[in-house]
Amino acid sequence: MIYLSSQSRWLALVMASLLAGIGLSSAPRARADTATDAMSGKSAVEEAGTAGAADTTAEVIITGTRRRDRTVADSSAPIDVIPGADLATQPSSNMLDALTNLVPSFVVGQNPISDASSFVRSPSLRGLPADEMLVMLNGKRMNRSALVQVYQGGETELAFGSQGPDLASIPAISVKSLEVLRDGASAQYGSDAIAGVLNYQFRTESKGLQVMGRYGEYFPGSQWSNDGKDRLLAANFGLPLSSEGFANFSLEYARNDQTVRNVTRPSALAFAEAYPDLAPGLPHYPGPVQQWGTPPSESFKGLLNGGVTLSNNDQLYFLVNYAHIDTNESFNYRLPVAVGSDPAHPGKPYLPNPAFNDIFLTPCTSNLTGCPNGGFIQDNNTFNFASVYPSGFTPRFYGTTSHVRAELARRLVAQHPQPVPGTDLADQLRRRQIPAAGDDLQFRCHVSLDGGGVCEPGLGRGRPGVARRAVRAVPG
Repeated sequence: MIYLSSQSRWLALVMASLLAGIGLSSAPRARADTATDAMSGKSAVEEAGTAGAADTTAEVIITGTRRRDRTVADSSAPIDVIPGADLATQPSSNMLDALTNLVPSFVVGQNPISDASSFVRSPSLRGLPADEMLVMLNGKRMNRSALVQVYQGGETELAFGSQGPDLASIPAISVKSLEVLRDGASAQYGSDAIAGVLNYQFRTESKGLQVMGRYGEYFPGSQWSNDGKDRLLAANFGLPLSSEGFANFSLEYARNDQTVRNVTRPSALAFAEAYPDLAPGLPHYPGPVQQWGTPPSESFKGLLNGGVTLSNNDQLYFLVNYAHIDTNESFNYRLPVAVGSDPAHPGKPYLPNPAFNDIFLTPCTSNLTGCPNGGFIQDNNTFNFASVYPSGFTPRFYGTTSHVRAELARRLVAQHPQPVPGTDLADQLRRRQIPAAGDDLQFRCHVSLDGGGVCEPGLGRGRPGVARRAVRAVPG
């Protein structure tokens, strides 16, 4: 009998797991991941080919899905690179819903009947609220929306008190790719990146036209009828700016109808039983008196992304994003009179909403003792909203979200021996540090208007043993 030590048993278990995972296959294996290295420009297949023709064994990655893996496998953190086409083909005109379908651990509720939280929905990444998730547009921070999530309850509970950017303002057809870091990056970006980072890269084509349209609706079956009609029309086109620039335009119009996924309120059923003649006057009769589902909305979004290289190799770039979104939502039903029996309060009826309390109309006069100036006399001269809404009413909240973002910047790129402030300091530091093989030591210089500047070192990947002498200077 052979006895194994604890370390040997551990190794045996690991080897058994590996053999079980690959199915004891002895056939030559080919690597499935052919993601292109964004820095070197070489794919994994090209690098494998240059590693040596004798080594023909590669790795098979079985993920249980037919799609090509999109995760950057050689990164120390989980990074997803999502093509813009995947976003544009999602069956929703809202960027939040598209990301919910594509990004693991990205969650956003529909927020029905949630006050203003129905108009600007706050997402969650890795279980953290939106103001702990950094969103960047072409590498620049996206501004936060004007709404602080103050509704507490339901799907908005996690976002209570947060204030994040409104991703619904971005037209999906404008996106070239989306990079999602599903890990904390607060040490690099700050406390708004605790949950992770979303970096949108927008399209840069200088020619061509793309037009897309979509129509759909829900077929829930059972007790609900078809609803939620969704219409979208979007276009993208590019124009050249001289011979060294581009202007890429994206436009999107979308409109969707209400969805209903609830039964009516018991108080409305009790009212219809007590007052059958008034039942047809109930809101949305014969459907639920209040509608719980996706609220109707109509939106127009536009995005302009452009850039041009100047004669001295400086780069001028600009980004303009505009969105106008109209939304309205159903709210809670207002019962006009006391009816039925409320099971939540045994022995008591469903009570009328305070909106149907009597409103006294006779104003106080100066000769009445105890009746303050500006007050009203409690007499029979009253008004009640039951005269206008005898079957009660369901109010609707209307909200308009407007988003405008404009960015214009100039990136200075100076080559020696051009006298750019900060280049001398960068040169002195460069001579004292030797880049590692395959890396270039670059410096990013923040130049002030008075000629001063501060340079910070950074590593960039390039040819082994070669250090570029270019210094990038960014006006500060």
